[in-house]
Amino acid sequence: MIEEMSGVTSALVKTALDGLAMQQRVIANNIANANSSGYTAQGMEFEAALRAAAQRHGDEPAADVKARLRQLSAAIDNGELVHATDNIGVKLDIEMALLNQTVLKYQALVQAMGQFGSLRAMAISGEIK
Repeated sequence: MIEEMSGVTSALVKTALDGLAMQQRVIANNIANANSSGYTAQGMEFEAALRAAAQRHGDEPAADVKARLRQLSAAIDNGELVHATDNIGVKLDIEMALLNQTVLKYQALVQAMGQFGSLRAMAISGEIK
C-alpha cells in the first residue's frame, strides 16, 4: 500500500513539476516578446487537468491514475495545454507576478520531495537526525 501511494505521489509531483516548468517557459516567452508589435500572449492551464488526472475513483488501481498522469505529462511536453490568450500584447506586471507564483510553487514541490526523501531515508535507516 505504501509503495502504491509513493508511486502515485511521485508521478503526481513529477507531472506537476513538468507543468510548472512549461508554464515558466510560456511566461518567459511572453516577457521576451513584450515589445513585439501584435504579439498575442500565451497562457497555460494545467492545474485543473492535473487534479482531474490525479482523482482516484473508488477502488481504482493506482496504475490507472499513474497512466493518466503519464498522458498528462506527455500533453504538457507536447505543448498541448499552451493556448493563445485574448490579450494582444503583454502586461509585464501580470507576467512577472505569474512567474513569481510559478517559481514559488516549483520550489515548494522540490522542497517537499526533499523532505519526503529525508523521511524515507530516516525510516529505512532507523536513525533520527
